[in-house]
Amino acid sequence: MTTYADFNAFVSDFWSQAAYPQAQEHKYQCYSWTPTLFEESEWKPKSKPDAEPKQGLWRVGEACSGVVTLGYFDLDNHQDGHPTVTFDDVNQVLRGLGFSHLLYTSYSHLRKDGRHKVRIVIPLSRDVDYDTMFLLFVWFNDLFNYQLDGSIYDPGDHLYGPCFEGERRAWLEGAALDVDAILGLVESLPDEALEYAKRSEATDKSTRVLTPEELATLRLQMASMDVASGVGLDNPKYCKPSWLDEHDTLYKGGSHRQTLMGTLSRIWLYSGTSLTFGEMRSLQFDLDGRWGYYCQRTYGSGALADDLRSVMSLTGTASPLSDTQLRDYRLEQKMKFLASKRRA
Repeated sequence: MTTYADFNAFVSDFWSQAAYPQAQEHKYQCYSWTPTLFEESEWKPKSKPDAEPKQGLWRVGEACSGVVTLGYFDLDNHQDGHPTVTFDDVNQVLRGLGFSHLLYTSYSHLRKDGRHKVRIVIPLSRDVDYDTMFLLFVWFNDLFNYQLDGSIYDPGDHLYGPCFEGERRAWLEGAALDVDAILGLVESLPDEALEYAKRSEATDKSTRVLTPEELATLRLQMASMDVASGVGLDNPKYCKPSWLDEHDTLYKGGSHRQTLMGTLSRIWLYSGTSLTFGEMRSLQFDLDGRWGYYCQRTYGSGALADDLRSVMSLTGTASPLSDTQLRDYRLEQKMKFLASKRRA
């Protein structure tokens, strides 16, 4: 693994390391890259479900650290009813905003109806998670006439690197994108921007929009650090023993963090969503303790608190959502919140 002192150092290496070194016969003949890291996990081909799993650093969502270190966007000009955005347009807009950036065209650039296909990479003022990266996409999608692709913000997704032939450009005299400033601007976007930002809907019917009364109750639970007597991993009222067995084997693809969230989701739903933040935090601490507090040491208390808030956004008593369904549901709720806040 290579680390870089700043964005300039990254860019100088990127062209030589990520660009494909010879002419390509199709778009899949290329290198790819990710703006995040992955934990060690198990993998086996889907075509051979009975195969012995292999241990390694695999690009699978369950093993993703969830920490995104660069802003990235994919311009594909797929909206016929909106103005086309060109490679030069992107460069001029980003320079006008004062953001350092690198741009490169994809293999499909100009091949279909002359559409410009451009990958955009921008330094960030701080690391973000995938949900926050998607909210940054919402703002940039509005900026670029809704011509960006919103399907590339799931853990495990990758980006095709630069082609052997194609346009490349880097402007390094600007600043990093101020994450918190852009998040503040998302709230003032028009309804149209939120409509174009919709992602796939979760199919699990255990999720629904909270009623005002339920939302008020959840806020009280989130604010409470109380821990009632008897709330613990050894109480089958809250945690089934078989869940702990699976937890200890890292049942979520070998990922500590995803396994921790999965077990907490089970407990939260099994309790009828009745636990306080303090009780969930205590259970999270004890579950992580079974691995020597791996997640606390690796991600820190702030990230684990965010994970708890995500888990406590689940409603219903069905089996926990998949990671993709949970992420889509949280983003759907965020979009509805932004829309209601603007109309209030």
